[in-house]
Amino acid sequence: MRGRLEAEDVRAALAGCVIDILDRFGAEYRNGRNITLRECPACKARPRRPAIKVLRDTGRWIHHSGPAAACKGDVLDLFGAFEGLDRSRFPELLERAAAFAGITADTDAAELARIRAEYQARREARARRAAEQRAAAEARVPALWAALARRHPRGERYLDERGLEPAALCARGDLVRYYPDGAPAVLRHDLATGAPINIARRQIDREPKVCALSIARELGLDEHEVDGSFSTTGSLAGRIESVCTIGQGSDIAIIVEGVTDTLASLLVFPGCVVLGANGWRQMPRVAAAVAPRLVETRGWLLVAVDVTIRALSARVTRCTPPPRPGSNSARACVRSSSARTRISPMHGAPGGDGRGLMTRPLLGVQRERRRADRRRASHGAGRGVRASRAEDRGR
Repeated sequence: MRGRLEAEDVRAALAGCVIDILDRFGAEYRNGRNITLRECPACKARPRRPAIKVLRDTGRWIHHSGPAAACKGDVLDLFGAFEGLDRSRFPELLERAAAFAGITADTDAAELARIRAEYQARREARARRAAEQRAAAEARVPALWAALARRHPRGERYLDERGLEPAALCARGDLVRYYPDGAPAVLRHDLATGAPINIARRQIDREPKVCALSIARELGLDEHEVDGSFSTTGSLAGRIESVCTIGQGSDIAIIVEGVTDTLASLLVFPGCVVLGANGWRQMPRVAAAVAPRLVETRGWLLVAVDVTIRALSARVTRCTPPPRPGSNSARACVRSSSARTRISPMHGAPGGDGRGLMTRPLLGVQRERRRADRRRASHGAGRGVRASRAEDRGR
């Protein structure tokens, strides 16, 4: 006799009956290895496009556009969402889930060990298939990019109407290409290796506005056969390794969100490394990845929001030592520091809510950085801040 229920045993038993959970609560879903739900069991939202996914083998789930942190988790969280129970009522959740899965505190230990072993085998098999599918699909990205058109009348007209001059973008290099319908596209690069891993497309007249490659389409698989997916974490247009650490080239990184803002930043910040993020949630990850190089080169990080040609709503920060890997402190890399940069409150910027900061022109930012370095050097030599300022005025 065991005496009490173990969460891992309940989780392993539930993972074998994911479809039964959905059927019990009357959920609308499309079956497959990746089950798609019509309604989020936690927030009850019904998104216009498929955004709620459940892994059939393990029961892990996520509502990609969900407003709350509760809109994701393992199979135990999925059951709790349907039951209206969260982790604050964990004992009750565990008891109800165990009853549904058909196990108790008195269940034979050998039987529970078998359930756990099967659960672990399913997880490992799925992870192996997902890794193989992702590697095969990402290997095709360079060829898919090469097959896209360098110019397209409709796509160039679409960009020009938004103040993005196609000729100027072409002058920056092979950074934008076009799909047959004219949709502009940019490459997404791996944060660690810089290799191309996906293509982000800005659709012109259809939803969703931004979409990426599909493993099922690129590998010719049925949706029921797909376990993996293209990575959503990476940098659009620029690569982390482009930030110079040897004193030559750019030591300023620009982080923006989305395809359009990435293209706008390529024009607004010539000579800088533009790193586009796949949604604002990915911006801290990009910042954490580029932080070590900026610290090494004593560079600058500019995180811009709602970039346009006429106005920039932005936050500027002097990079400090990077956060611990895997921690949530990556946001420290994008926090504004008025003590280390010359910034002023934003007036008349997009949105008009004053939440952002308006920076000086980028050349002014570079000049301020050089002046700050000279002041520190002068202070270390005993000349003092006042003498340094006088020297700056003289120059």
